[in-house]
Amino acid sequence: MRASTTLFLLIFLAGLLFLAACETEPEPMVVWSNVPDTAFLVELYNAERDQPVHFRYISNLTEALTQQRVDADVVIGRWVNNPPARAVMIRDGDNDPWTPLAFNLGTIVFDASRVRLAPDLSVTPEELGENLRLLRDNPDDDPPPMRFVPSLSARFLYEMVRIGGVVPEPFPEGGPRWSAENYDRAFEGVREWQERWNGSAREEREYRERFLYEPWYRLLENQRVLAVYLPSNQFLDWSFFAGSSLDFRWLRDGEGLVRVLEDVVYAGIPEASASRNRARQFISWIRETETQVSLMEHKIEQRIDTFGVFGGFSTEPEVNRRMGREIYGELAGRIPEPDMLALPGPRPRYWDEALEAVVHPYLAAAAGGSDSDGEQLGRQLRRWYDQRGD
Repeated sequence: MRASTTLFLLIFLAGLLFLAACETEPEPMVVWSNVPDTAFLVELYNAERDQPVHFRYISNLTEALTQQRVDADVVIGRWVNNPPARAVMIRDGDNDPWTPLAFNLGTIVFDASRVRLAPDLSVTPEELGENLRLLRDNPDDDPPPMRFVPSLSARFLYEMVRIGGVVPEPFPEGGPRWSAENYDRAFEGVREWQERWNGSAREEREYRERFLYEPWYRLLENQRVLAVYLPSNQFLDWSFFAGSSLDFRWLRDGEGLVRVLEDVVYAGIPEASASRNRARQFISWIRETETQVSLMEHKIEQRIDTFGVFGGFSTEPEVNRRMGREIYGELAGRIPEPDMLALPGPRPRYWDEALEAVVHPYLAAAAGGSDSDGEQLGRQLRRWYDQRGD
């Protein structure tokens, strides 16, 4: 009897230990992201730890966070800092629900073997018109009729109106709080630039349509223009670091600040997360200098041609310093410090889609000589949002 009682107790205790082990075994943490670098980051994390993280690529994170069941514990992505997405993320006290991780900058690109531009780190649109010149030691080079063509890039036009005071703030429900007056004032600056340096919008359009049909690097090589505009993640790839004569300046506003582009990469924790503490630890790990340097080194070893951290610069200054010292020597001393940068605030939901569908085409047409009216653009945006829906 005593032996059978002892056997029963042993079996009972073993069962309790098994159940306790099952209860303490954590579920894999899930990361949603629309940034490809996140997959490599998860790979590094899983190689170091026994508790796996699962990665899931979601192209439209705002839509996924607000319209479907959320099984993510961490979200890492672009175009998520908008009211509907912010509303479903946790915030610790008064802290913002989104932690910025990486960013890109507007870049003026030119061929340093042929072109002279002030040696500063950055340049304003006005300085671009005043200072962009051919080098004097190339007497056989003839300057092109137009040294820089704003309408060649709708993205540049948008950055010009942002510099001029257009801030696409969102209403609480997520749509844009559009100021026609701010837009009209800002676009007048585009018109003045065109008239001063390129004659008129019409002349610029005719020159662009006749001569500026090749890829940007061919335009510089063939000296159709002396400089072009590119987002930094499109310019800083293998071709720049392969030892070409291309050089660049950051695009700066009149107050001395380099405006960060709006596609900032953020990290946050959804309210639906069942692993908030682990999620916080994961985001803290992401922000560590060694983690981000390892990510860049891993991509280079694997011959993955995406620049920097999450395709851009880090919001951690020490990471950018090491980026210049150890990985991208061409950038040493050229990455702006935090006090030189202006980060954008929250944007309307689906603002990236609205830019491509409405704002960029409207700016391109207006810079080509069509009428430009802030009220009209505002109506087009409202119509697009009504048709887009939630």
